[in-house]
Formats: sequence, structure tokens, C-alpha cells
Amino acid sequence: MNTTVARMGKSLSFDTLERIRQVSQFSENQWQELLDLSWWDYTLIRTGQRKLSEHSLIRISDQILYSPEQILFGEVDYHDLQIRADQKSSWALPEPYTYANYGRRRTTITTFEYIERYHGWKLRFDILKHLGLSESVLQDPFATISMRVISDTLTYLAKRRFQAKDFFAMGLYTYVGNATTILGDHYGQMASAREIIEHMWSDCLKFYEKNCRYRFLSLDEQGALLEVTSERDVADEMRVKHLGNEHVCHLKAGMMASAPLYLGQAQARVVEKCCAHKGAQACVFEITFQNHKH
Repeated sequence: MNTTVARMGKSLSFDTLERIRQVSQFSENQWQELLDLSWWDYTLIRTGQRKLSEHSLIRISDQILYSPEQILFGEVDYHDLQIRADQKSSWALPEPYTYANYGRRRTTITTFEYIERYHGWKLRFDILKHLGLSESVLQDPFATISMRVISDTLTYLAKRRFQAKDFFAMGLYTYVGNATTILGDHYGQMASAREIIEHMWSDCLKFYEKNCRYRFLSLDEQGALLEVTSERDVADEMRVKHLGNEHVCHLKAGMMASAPLYLGQAQARVVEKCCAHKGAQACVFEITFQNHKH
């Protein structure tokens, strides 16, 4: 190993070591054996009193099939590591998520991207572990998925004190996920926020999901009133009265607010006037375009 790599190996962060360990599904004992370290040596590394040796770094490299340089320079695909580990452990999709797969995975993927970007890899890892899911679920945006996945994800986050504004921000972040795609280019060429919101929650949704029915009660250049109801057959299959939950409503509100962003305008103001999860017959969202440039 060259001198630069050897020197950098001694400054490899414990967070990086721990991330590799967790996504690769090593217990602490197994990890210490791989690194060829005693419990006390590893404790000193954990507390920052000792740096990882070149010998241990090479052993990690041989195990995960990334070069020492890639590990040191942050070029490890941690999601790939977790998928490989899941394959070795014969991971299978948990039964609650095996049916009623009537949505595409794009929104779920961008939600997890938001979580990792703003709240760290550990929370993303914890959610997947809690739900019994593999990173492989978050690879193909066009594959189908049960709405129960996003519902359970947001319920878990609510228990960790995430609030309505956090779920709204996750929905708004879908703009970031779409901006450089063909869909984002398509929206960017439309004439108005009205045209985007109409396409986003009618023609486009017919491709991306069949969980809910979306109906405009009103729509003009100032905004819209959008009614959302569960598809009865899907709700029956999932054995619930209404699909999703109030947290999903906040996520959808953020997605609605994103429409003007594709034109370089300020996000729309969105207010949920009534909610099926709070006793109403349907969820109704009032969308107001603010019609000014950033």
C-alpha cells in the first residue's frame, strides 16, 4: 500500500467503519475478528484513542471487494453492500408488503433519499431494518410497490417525532428527484403551474399509481381544489377503510406544492381542508399558486 493510503488509513472515521459493519450485517464480534482486533483494541478505535491499522483496512477491503483507496476516499456504494448482504442471507419481502402493489417506487425512493440526505444514513438504515426491507426495494423507480411501505415508513418517523412540516418537505423534495429526468424536462416545458398540477394529478398519476382516485373540484390559473379518495378495491385488499394515513397526506401536500418549482416559480401554498383519516369522506386539498419567481 502506498504511503498516502497508509497515512489516510490511520484517519478513517469510526462512522465509516460502523456503516460498513452494519450494512454488511456483521455482529461486533464478527467484525472484530475480521479486523483482527481484540475487544479492547476496537474499543480504543471506537473512542478515538487509536486509529485503524493498515492491516485491518486491507482485511476490510478483501471482504467487501472495494479497494483501500475507494474506502478511504468515500467511493463505497453502501446500498450495494447491503443488497449483497441481503442476498447472502436469503432476504425475502415481508408478507404485509407482498400484495396490493399498485404504485410505482419513485416516491418511496425519493423519500428515502431525502431521509439520508437530511437526517443521515443511520436513520435510513434503521427504517429499512424496522420494516424488514432490503435496499434492493429502493433501486428501480418503475417497479411496483405496496402503499403500505410508505405508510409504515412515515408512521415509524412520526414515532421518532417527525412532524407534518417534515413530511411536507419530503413531498416537496420529489421535485429534486424529478428535476433532471424526462418527466422534469416535460413539466419544465409546460406553460403554467396550472397545466403542471393538472397533468401531475391526472394523466401522470394513472401511470404512477392506482391506489387513489384524484378529482379536481376546481382548477384555474390561481390554484385548484383537489379531492383524493381511496380506490375501494385496493382498500379492501389491504383491509383498511382508507389508504395511507395523515402523514401520507402531508407528503402528498408537499408533492402538490412542488408543481410551480419546475417553472422556476415559488412553491404553491397547500392546505388540507378536510381529511379522510380524521373522519371526512375524502381528503380535499386547496392549492394556491403564488405566481412569482424565486
